Amino acid sequence: MLNNQALEDYEVKAGYVLTCQSVPVTDTVVLSYDE
Repeated sequence: MLNNQALEDYEVKAGYVLTCQSVPVTDTVVLSYDE
């Protein structure tokens, strides 16, 4: 993430990300908001 002022450290360690602050690192990106 480029910037994180919302998630706690334990949330980031659990794999949570802010999609509005994320940058894809591959050509294929899948977003799922169902979980």
